Amino acid sequence: MTTTLLIEIGVEELPTKAVTALATAGRDLWAQALSDAALAHGNIDTFATPRRLAWRIHDLAEKQPDQKIERKGPSLAAAKDKDGNWTKAALGFAASCGVEASDLGIEETPKGAWLTYHGEQAGQTLETLLPELFRHVCDNLPIAKRMRWGDNEQSFVRPVLTLVALADERILPLDYFGVRAGRDTLGHRVHHPEPVSIQSAASYEADLRAAHVIASHSERMERIREQVEKEAAALGGRAILPEALLIENASLTEWPVAISGSFDERYLAVPQEVLITTMQDNQKTCAVVGACGKIQPHFIAIANLESQDPATVRKGNEKVIRPRFADAEFFWQQDLKHRLADYLPRLEAVTYQDKLGSLADKTRRLETLARELAAVTGADAEHAATAARLSKSDLLSEMVMEFPELQGIMGRYYAAAEGLPADIAAALDKPQVALFGPSWVGRWRPYSDKAEVVWAGDFAELPHPDSINTNDATRLLGAIPLDVVWEKVRAKLGL
Repeated sequence: MTTTLLIEIGVEELPTKAVTALATAGRDLWAQALSDAALAHGNIDTFATPRRLAWRIHDLAEKQPDQKIERKGPSLAAAKDKDGNWTKAALGFAASCGVEASDLGIEETPKGAWLTYHGEQAGQTLETLLPELFRHVCDNLPIAKRMRWGDNEQSFVRPVLTLVALADERILPLDYFGVRAGRDTLGHRVHHPEPVSIQSAASYEADLRAAHVIASHSERMERIREQVEKEAAALGGRAILPEALLIENASLTEWPVAISGSFDERYLAVPQEVLITTMQDNQKTCAVVGACGKIQPHFIAIANLESQDPATVRKGNEKVIRPRFADAEFFWQQDLKHRLADYLPRLEAVTYQDKLGSLADKTRRLETLARELAAVTGADAEHAATAARLSKSDLLSEMVMEFPELQGIMGRYYAAAEGLPADIAAALDKPQVALFGPSWVGRWRPYSDKAEVVWAGDFAELPHPDSINTNDATRLLGAIPLDVVWEKVRAKLGL
C-alpha cells in the first residue's frame, strides 16, 4: 500500500536566502533517506515560504518490504566439540540469530560444512521509521548557523513553532523540537493570524490559500512577475525585474501584492544605474523605465498583504525610498567635486597583495600595455593610456565605496562630467574578461556586471595564493584554454 506523506516545519521568519535552498536540500535528503530505508516513493513536491518548509512525497510505501536473511556461521568442525556438544562459537552464532543452535542449517561447500541461518525479517512501517527519517533530514540540512531555544536539545535555522505530519488524512506520530506533530499550521500573519487546519496531504495548497498563504515559491514568483508587469504597463513603461530580485521577493512574502510609487524627479539627475541599484539592493523594489530605457520617476514594491488602504502603503514605501535616493544624490554631488586624476595618489596606498604591488602599480602596468596595444590597433595612444591610468580611480569615489558593483560605470559618468573625450569615458565602462590564477578570486574579482571571470582553478589544480613565488617563471594562467577565453570575448563583444 502507498500513501502521500506531507511534512511541514512552521518557523519564525527564515533568512531570505535560506528559503529555497533549504527546501531543495530537504527534498534531496528525503529522497536519499527513503531510498536508504527501502521505502519506494514517487515525486517529491517542495514548498517554501518565509514561515515554513514543507515536502509532499507521493506514492510512498507504508511499509518496508520483508527481507530474507542469510548468514554464515562457524564451520561444523568448530561448532561441536569431541563429545558432540555445541561449542561457544555455535551457541553465540545461534543467539545472534535469535534461534536455538539446533534450528541452524548446515551448508556443504568444497571447503567443508558450515552452520547457516536462513530467516525473514519483517519490514518496518512508515510510522515506526518516520521519527528517525525526520531527524536525519533536519540534522543534515545545510544550515550555516543553527539556533537553540527553550530547553530542547534540537537546533534549527529558526525556532520551530508547528509541525505537520500527515499520511493522506492521517496524523503520524512525530515529536521533535519540543513540538508534537498535528495538522495545524501557521496562516498569514495579518490576514489569518489563527491556526490553519490541513485536512489532508492533497489539500495542503488549497487549505493554505484560504488563509492567504501561497505555499509554492514558483507560483509566488509568477504572481509577482505578472503583477509587476501590469503595474509597469499602467505607468506607461516596463519594469526592471532581475531573476535574483524576483526570487528574493518571493522568499520575503506569502501573499505578494505589487504596489507602485513615485519619487521626486530631481533624483533623475543621478545616474540611473545608481537609482536602480539602490532600489534593488536596499528596498527590494523594481525600477520603471520608458520605451528608450530611460528611468522614470516611479518604482514598484512588493507588499506581503492585500491592504485595504493601498495609498498608505504607497506613501510608506515612498517615505522609505526618499532618504536612500538623498544619500545617492549626496555621493554623486560630492564625487563631482573631484577629477578622476585626483584619486591617483591615493591608489598608491591601496594594496590587495603585497607581491603584486598597489593599485597604482597595476594602473601603470595597464598604461604601458595600452600604449603598446594602441600602436598595434591604430587607436589614439594618448587616449588609451589616459583611460588605462584612470581605470581604477572610481574605486575610491564615495559612490563606488557604497555600491562596489558600480565600478567602471561610475568612472564613465565621472569622466564625461569633467569633460574628458568620449572614447576615454566609454573605455572606463568596457566589457571585461578577467583571467585569474592562484589568487583570492572572490575578493579581487571585478564587481561590474560587464565583467566575466575565468579562473584557472576550473581547469587545473592551483597552489594556495599565499604560497606563490612571483619570481617563478611558471605561468599558471596557461591552464586556461585559449578557446574558452575567446568564446568569452566573443560573447562580450556580441560577435
